[in-house]
Amino acid sequence: MKWYHALFVVMTLALVAPPSFGQQLSKDEKKEWKKKAKEYRKNPAQLKQLTEERDQYKMEAQQAMAQLNTMQANQQQFQAQLAQVQQENKQLKQQLMTAEQTINQLQQANMPPQPSDPGPVNPAPPEEDYSRGVVYRVQVGAYSIGKIPGKVQNIPDMRVEDAGNIQKVVIGNYRDFNDAKARQSELKRQGFSSAWIVAYKNDMRVSLKEARGY
Repeated sequence: MKWYHALFVVMTLALVAPPSFGQQLSKDEKKEWKKKAKEYRKNPAQLKQLTEERDQYKMEAQQAMAQLNTMQANQQQFQAQLAQVQQENKQLKQQLMTAEQTINQLQQANMPPQPSDPGPVNPAPPEEDYSRGVVYRVQVGAYSIGKIPGKVQNIPDMRVEDAGNIQKVVIGNYRDFNDAKARQSELKRQGFSSAWIVAYKNDMRVSLKEARGY
């Protein structure tokens, strides 16, 4: 921009039509600007060009100021919108916190009371002592030591009673004679045709007659 030209125009016009405001020129300044004014009067085309440039710069300055005012207004509007969004976000966070607290309270209210020590759900019954009283078992055979067949060894509740060089294999522990009788029938169906019932009293073998109280 040829700002210095515009400055010359302003000072020239000030000399031609003295302003009613501002600081008065000194004697030397008046003399200098009168000299420049004479030069511009000799070249009116150049003076006209400077005047037009001054008007153009003035118009551009006004446009720039208008744009600046628009930008400032837009900035203020944006800041207002930003403040509104921040406020709404704050309110949403507060509502979310309140909702979470309500859900936690409802869950705690619906939760069944927990015992301090519930203990085992299904406690195992105490193991019965079959070494006392009357007990019936089913004997499936008597075998030499180390000669018990694999089929017999696979019976889950089998037990071996040593009698010298013989090992007696008995099955089960029954307090009721009829339960022992049912197991005897089952074992016979499984192929142990010679299975028979034996009785014990205080873990000593006795006769069926004595065990049953005949």
